[in-house]
Amino acid sequence: ADRIKVLINSADAVYIMGHAYGDYDSVGAAIGLAASIRRMGKQAYACVSRELDRSGNVKNLSEQLLGRFSEYDPPLVIEPKVAAIRFSENSLLCIVDTHIEKKVDSVELYEKADQTRVIVIDHHRKMVDYIDNAVIFHHEPYASSASEMVAELVQYFGDKYKPSSAAAEAMLAGMMLDTKNFIQRTGVR
Repeated sequence: ADRIKVLINSADAVYIMGHAYGDYDSVGAAIGLAASIRRMGKQAYACVSRELDRSGNVKNLSEQLLGRFSEYDPPLVIEPKVAAIRFSENSLLCIVDTHIEKKVDSVELYEKADQTRVIVIDHHRKMVDYIDNAVIFHHEPYASSASEMVAELVQYFGDKYKPSSAAAEAMLAGMMLDTKNFIQRTGVR
């Protein structure tokens, strides 16, 4: 958490992206992390591609939450293609809920990031073709979800950087999806 916080503070802007065809966990983790980083006074964006969504879940979640993030200016959720245009050499990219380059929401955005400007936060079992150029690879296969990992991580940023209730709700949706309403892969934590 300390190393991530140092990278965040040294960046001009932080872009958080999940996997293609994002689900509640991918989007919830991105929104939760972006909201916490915004409370640090940094530019942060959850990059969610709505045009690729097949199920409608991400669109419904995004539309529901966008109204609740009205205090954010500029918007908290943006399209990855917009992020790819804005991404600079001083930007930081966080990839959540996947560690495979081909499965990220925007390969174009990933390719814009230099190897020293990528953080991966994932809970899936490590695959052969994982992203190997990340400066931080936070991998916890025993975690229930990426949203759980982000919720634990932001605790170490400090109390004043806790995500808003709307962002916490987005992370809860991700945890509920990946645990099947807290039936699978859950424990005391």
